[in-house]
Amino acid sequence: MTQKELADAISKYRNSIMHNTISNWENNINIPDIRSVAILCDILHTDSNYLLGLDNVDLARKKELIKILDGIQDDKLEEIIRYAKYLKEKED
Repeated sequence: MTQKELADAISKYRNSIMHNTISNWENNINIPDIRSVAILCDILHTDSNYLLGLDNVDLARKKELIKILDGIQDDKLEEIIRYAKYLKEKED
């Protein structure tokens, strides 16, 4: 998505913004206000933690994982949890 496309998408939610505003956000010249963060999350289908760099797994990936896990038998879920913990410990 280009800066202009993103600016146009944001403008559907609020007063129009210029694509150079997006550039300023990307280059850490300015930061978006909280309303703009919420709008960006909606447009980009993610959550604020991911957008702000506080979480490294975006909302779409989490939802995908939940869909996959939904309906799996409890004994298999326990196995998946043990494996996930193993992988996490390996990273640390």
